[in-house]
Amino acid sequence: MRNVVEAYKPLYTAKQTAQILLVNVATVYEMMNKGQLPYLILGKGNGSRKVRGSDLEKFIESQKPAEPQGGTE
Repeated sequence: MRNVVEAYKPLYTAKQTAQILLVNVATVYEMMNKGQLPYLILGKGNGSRKVRGSDLEKFIESQKPAEPQGGTE
């Protein structure tokens, strides 16, 4: 399997993470808030959430393939 995460890129924004995972940004924030996707907070105050490339790669690799739902396609 080809790596989706760029090896040389250490940090991703929520938007970039969403593009890689093929989901919307709200889903990325939801995964962050639920503790499913590790992130860093950079900056003062509320800061900006960033996902480390290594954490994103681990997250992708940890996902199990979906089970068939039955029915016909």
